[in-house]
Amino acid sequence: FQGTAGTFDRRLYAALLQQNRLSEAQYEGQLRRDLLTAQLTGALTDGAAVPEALATPLYQQRFEKRVADLVFIPMERAGEVAEPTDQDLAEIYDRLQENFRTPEYRGFTALVLTADIVGRLLVTNELRVSVVTAFLGAPLLIWLARRQRQEGRA
Repeated sequence: FQGTAGTFDRRLYAALLQQNRLSEAQYEGQLRRDLLTAQLTGALTDGAAVPEALATPLYQQRFEKRVADLVFIPMERAGEVAEPTDQDLAEIYDRLQENFRTPEYRGFTALVLTADIVGRLLVTNELRVSVVTAFLGAPLLIWLARRQRQEGRA
């Protein structure tokens, strides 16, 4: 919104708002939300590095290449395939039990505490990170522990 003199030009600002059909309050509110989103995203991602133990399998999975060979056998040459008996199915199941089991799944709950950001949003002046962490983290940790204990009993 700089004019030819390099300073803020209110007419240019108003013209741009009018072109976009926004009021000053709408534009500034949208700008505040965008800045807050950028700050929160930056706080969560700046300096974050994916651990090698996670990156390698993900990379391998994403860029995995498979090769399949297809063989066509006409139905007349395939011959008769008999219905399996219950005994045949039981024998196959007993021999290949590991293939028929569902793997064990475990759930977990993750919480990223950005206490510094929460503190700055709640209070206008600086608030110690440890205070916000204690107020937010302790009750959450107690709730998670109780939930885990209840799930263990069920």
